[in-house]
Order: sequence, then C-alpha cells, then structure tokens
Amino acid sequence: MPNIGSPERGIYTNPAPWLDEPYLAGLLRDTVAPEVIERVRKAHVAREPALAERNGKNYDILKRSVAKLGAAGASCHSWFRQPGSRTISSAMPSRRKSSSWCRPA
Repeated sequence: MPNIGSPERGIYTNPAPWLDEPYLAGLLRDTVAPEVIERVRKAHVAREPALAERNGKNYDILKRSVAKLGAAGASCHSWFRQPGSRTISSAMPSRRKSSSWCRPA
C-alpha cells in the first residue's frame, strides 16, 4: 500500500507532534543538520490555516481510500502483476520485485 506520510505533512499549522517525539527527535539530531530540522519546523508554522484545513480534508479522503483498498485486498503487488501485458514490474530489476518495500496485503 502507498505511504501516506507525505500528504500528512500538509495538515499542520504548528510543528508536527512527531518532530518532538523523543526517539525521533534524537534520531533527527543525530542524522540531520540543525538548519534542516528548523526549516521543517518553520514550514509547518508558515502554512496558512485555510490551506491546512483543505489539506486535512484531502488527507481524510486519502486515508479512507487507502483503507478501502486494503480492506478489498489490494496491494502494490496486484498493481504490478497485470496478466498478458507489459507491466512496470517486468522492467524493474528482480531485486526490487521481491524486496520488502511492497508486502502483500
């Protein structure tokens, strides 16, 4: 299933709660330049409330859609396996086909 973390970032008008979660904050401090962390923090604060509200509505739609796909048994494997046609997976290196990035539902 797709990663919906990226669209989630658009819903905040304050720094996202996960930025201050102790474990993640420690990983960020250890691996990311302080100015990058501050830029991420400021990006949330600088967002217009109306835009964050619209993004939140769109994010809610996305979450429901992904939940419905998951409940129906859809997985990224089913997207790549199209019988009788050239698919994206046929052009992908075989190590990517079997990697854990895409687990069956």
